[in-house]
Amino acid sequence: MSCLALALPPHSADAQPVPETGSRAADIFEAGRAAEEVGEYGAAAQSYQTLLDTFPTSRQARHAERRREWLEERNDGPEPFAHLRLLRRARQSPDEIDEAHPLARLTNSCSASRPLCLEMRRFVAERFLESGHPELALSHYRRWLSEEGYEEAQRISWRLGEARALQAIARGGAPRRMHPGTLRVINPAPTALARLEEAGLAHSPLAHELELSEHASRVQRISWSVVGVFAIFCALVWLRHPSTARMRPREALVSLGQSAFIFLPATLIAFVYDPRSLDTMLGLALMSLLISLMAKLTANTLQNRAGGWLLGASLGAHIAGALAVASSNPTMVYFLS
Repeated sequence: MSCLALALPPHSADAQPVPETGSRAADIFEAGRAAEEVGEYGAAAQSYQTLLDTFPTSRQARHAERRREWLEERNDGPEPFAHLRLLRRARQSPDEIDEAHPLARLTNSCSASRPLCLEMRRFVAERFLESGHPELALSHYRRWLSEEGYEEAQRISWRLGEARALQAIARGGAPRRMHPGTLRVINPAPTALARLEEAGLAHSPLAHELELSEHASRVQRISWSVVGVFAIFCALVWLRHPSTARMRPREALVSLGQSAFIFLPATLIAFVYDPRSLDTMLGLALMSLLISLMAKLTANTLQNRAGGWLLGASLGAHIAGALAVASSNPTMVYFLS
């Protein structure tokens, strides 16, 4: 045992274990990622290059090479990564983009062969649509479609963008992210569908969305017309018999209780499981209450001489009002279609 002890090297309490190669490589890679997140793309590229030079066989080397190549492909501008930093600031800013924005001007002069140019163009057009300027988006999409050098997949993407812009223009310039049917449709948008058919995209998801939107718009127009006719009829009855056009508070409370009894459970379910449908449920309840109040006041005005035809008209108005409100919800649009 003594001989064995003498043969062993002396132990020092201050000796530190040498860090593992994998741990050091991971630290360098994470430093590069952290630099990317704050927009220091030059420092990030340098970190990735350091990792490749120092630990070329590490597990992180492959990811570092991909990130470095991704950054180098987007190293555009008068200064290193100037355009990439501009795009990053625009994405983080809630401000609208107009034609005078530096990023919008860059999309007119950048080369379509550069990946960053395509990303900037896609972002600018989407921001135009979201901010309610589909005419600007449409003009950009069409200008880009007139250029050469795009791959077929990118040209299809511009075609889809052009169709979304046409759809938004037909709907009055509202953002495309709103649900089908919630938009005030001024004119139908057959042009958008025609453009998709010309591009061979008649069966694309966007074409299906356009068809659903047109169907929802037709349902809304017809339904609101029925509700309007019923309201005009009730108003004429009240004007013709003003002395009997009155309602007791108790009757109004009964109508309110009926609407609450019918729609309160559905509203609570929507609040818990699908908050996006909450406004639709509240709209259905309010529509039901208003039509019930109009029907009850009309029945009182006619002193219940209307008989079954007023009940039928009220039922038709209820159905039409429900369809008009329900067609603003995307889930119900798919159901109604």
